[in-house]
Amino acid sequence: MRRIAFVLVLGCFATALAAEKNVLIFGLTKGFRHGDAVDKGSPIMKGIAEGLGYQATISEDPACFDPDKAKQWDLIIFNNCTGSPFKEPERQKAMMDRIKGGAGFMGFHAATDCFYDWPEYGEMLNGYFAGHPWSQKVRTRIEDPEHPLMKPFGGKPFEIGDEIYQYRNYERGKVRVLMSLDLSSVDASRGGRKDRDYAMCWIRPWGKGRLYYMSHGHGANVFEDKTFQEHVKVAMQWAIGDIEADTTPSKELDRSALAAKAVESLKNAKSDEERIEALGILSWCPHKDALDLAVAQLDASPKVASAAADAAAGIITAQKGDGPPIEKTIGILKKALACSATPSVRKEIRKVLVDFGVKDLPLQVPPGFIAYWAVAGPVPNPKGELFEKGAPPETGVNLQEGFAFDGKDFAWKKVMSDDDGIVNLNQALGNGNQVIGYMYAEVTVEKETEVELRLGSDDGFVLWLNGARLGGLDGNRGNNPGSDKFKATLKAGANKVLMKVIQGGGDWSGCLQIVGPKGEAVAFTVAK
Repeated sequence: MRRIAFVLVLGCFATALAAEKNVLIFGLTKGFRHGDAVDKGSPIMKGIAEGLGYQATISEDPACFDPDKAKQWDLIIFNNCTGSPFKEPERQKAMMDRIKGGAGFMGFHAATDCFYDWPEYGEMLNGYFAGHPWSQKVRTRIEDPEHPLMKPFGGKPFEIGDEIYQYRNYERGKVRVLMSLDLSSVDASRGGRKDRDYAMCWIRPWGKGRLYYMSHGHGANVFEDKTFQEHVKVAMQWAIGDIEADTTPSKELDRSALAAKAVESLKNAKSDEERIEALGILSWCPHKDALDLAVAQLDASPKVASAAADAAAGIITAQKGDGPPIEKTIGILKKALACSATPSVRKEIRKVLVDFGVKDLPLQVPPGFIAYWAVAGPVPNPKGELFEKGAPPETGVNLQEGFAFDGKDFAWKKVMSDDDGIVNLNQALGNGNQVIGYMYAEVTVEKETEVELRLGSDDGFVLWLNGARLGGLDGNRGNNPGSDKFKATLKAGANKVLMKVIQGGGDWSGCLQIVGPKGEAVAFTVAK
């Protein structure tokens, strides 16, 4: 009887301790909004937290991070926050101090697509969003099945329909990676990482606090999955400090062993999938036979040839001039440029060929992207007023005369996009912070055409078509092509497209794709 009473007392004591812990589920978006993931996922996580005995609050109010309020949170969850949810230094410091002081932080999906202007946040997360190569049903590999946070998956891969991110500034050796993408479930050639390390979930200590990041979570379907909910339940308990789990950083991949295995696999491959997988490894793992084996596959099927091109480019880049004679290298790279279906690789091949003095290389952009633009700037925007208040191009563009604004003259210059269809404005106009730039193109169609304009920008933008303002966004974000879509009508003949791209700091770029109302191809030309 005494034992039962003691157990009851312990249980009540544990419940009381849990009830004293406060969880903030924060879903404010200043860039792209993952609507149902936030609107449905946050209440699901609130229910999980309350089921564990925690006090849970759903909010999109930045005041939650005021210095006097941030101290109350034992766990902060960012559910698909984008842009810069709050810019005040005192709020950012209060949040970071609370985490380092012992609170937990859980970030889902687009938590890596925010605070590009806050380096310490990116350091804590161990990376920033750098594209989403796959949006489909995928299979996630459990790297550590016995880890407490992974036990809900029962040692089996996790399969679900989702959008999968890749990251910049990510380093495996700084965190404990728990889940990664099974590349056999996707077209691996669409990814941009040479090391093919597409981690999906990782944890780390951060000061006295705990960091958890999960790439899954683009849509509500992920949060509604019962297995995923069980995983979140355990992750929440770890992040808030109620259970212990190993955070020893993962080992970096053994490149020599991987390369030797890949060479043998390629020599004995019986399917295109095996060849593609081996070539992908050889693209970043050095081996004396790698280049010859890759070049031999450039005449294979298109998918294998693309993988071989990516491998050859990676190998030559890594050799840094110690490879074949220049003429042979140029020949291999030209063939690789024609075979590669990976934009980032084509960009790298083009750069190397230009460095070798090769000219007149063909421009290859994805279908529908405007490749030829006139650009002008950078126009200073120190007070952030030029989202609403504009410069002369917004009332009319004269490419020959340029324009004057705030006592300074600006000229238009012609530029081409990269192979992704993206114009790098830092390269075209010069690096700048708190500025704006203009991109202008004349698009010609033979007859009146209903279209959808798909825009991407880093950071904010305003878009005009034939003088009419279609929309805009004032905020910081990465360039996600197609993140903003506008229905429009192109008149027969020339159409004037103007984009104002707002720059806060860091990367600065813009792009525009023209497709039909259902995403179909549209025939148009652009003045060069």
